[in-house]
Amino acid sequence: MSDIFREIALRMASSQADLINDFAENALFWAGVPMQPTSDGFKNVFERVKSIDALKKLSGLDAPLSEVAVETSLGSTDLSVFGGKMTVPQDKANALGGKDAYFEQRLKQILPYTAQNFETSLYYNELRPYAKALGQEVSAGGATANKQYSMICIQWFPGETTGLYNPEGFGNGKVFETFWYNGGNLYDVKENIPGYGMFVKSNFGLQLEGDRHCASIVNIDLGDDGSGGFLAMPTAIQIDDMLDSVRAMPQNTVLLAHPRVIRATSVYQRAVLQMGPNDVSYPGALSDWDGIPFVGSYNLSKGAEAVVA
Repeated sequence: MSDIFREIALRMASSQADLINDFAENALFWAGVPMQPTSDGFKNVFERVKSIDALKKLSGLDAPLSEVAVETSLGSTDLSVFGGKMTVPQDKANALGGKDAYFEQRLKQILPYTAQNFETSLYYNELRPYAKALGQEVSAGGATANKQYSMICIQWFPGETTGLYNPEGFGNGKVFETFWYNGGNLYDVKENIPGYGMFVKSNFGLQLEGDRHCASIVNIDLGDDGSGGFLAMPTAIQIDDMLDSVRAMPQNTVLLAHPRVIRATSVYQRAVLQMGPNDVSYPGALSDWDGIPFVGSYNLSKGAEAVVA
């Protein structure tokens, strides 16, 4: 997969390379999401295919041709705004090297945690609901309240499932734009306390279209079953079926789960092939399942998900 988030950000905003790397290393899945520019600034307009009448059969010479048609409707995906504000009293800023040095250091500390929160939200608020809406959510059978794990399989497909960015947003060479309050001059950041203020903003989006590009397995319980095994592991057939449901291909599909779930799949000896240092794989991949890379994220819940009915 090319034009992933990390590559786009480093190419278009090289002045923030350190910030981008810190951001991406804490969210390896998001760092590897393929990105495409929006069609219209903060909105991406696309055609949604509703039905296709394709060529049906071969015909003889001079035979009448069958009708072909594609019925579409317009859809759109809006970018999300990520931002926040920071303030610092004057004396504290002076003691720590001035307002510029203070805010630069704070950004390096805040953005990695921002990436972690974003990846968590992406998984639970976007990908899991998408798989469920497609009717491609199955249960491994776990039943212990708030002790579950899950995994998803996502196929990135141009124009349908993809990350989005506003190409105009990189115009000043920054993925994360910073703006001074009061022009960078002193003002009361709290009552009768002079200081400086800044806010930071960025815009990303995720487009999830199509009727088969995502699937999930929920209710994975890695508790001890009393005999050294797990209470509820997905079967090898369930994982195979999940890959088949999205028509998974190594070049555009990934499996995402907590690293503990990935390690647990080692019980299926035929499936997990450890990647060597010279192998080409998805950024952050821990292993693969029949060629489909597993990406582990510590930003996912460690055995604390609710049981899905």
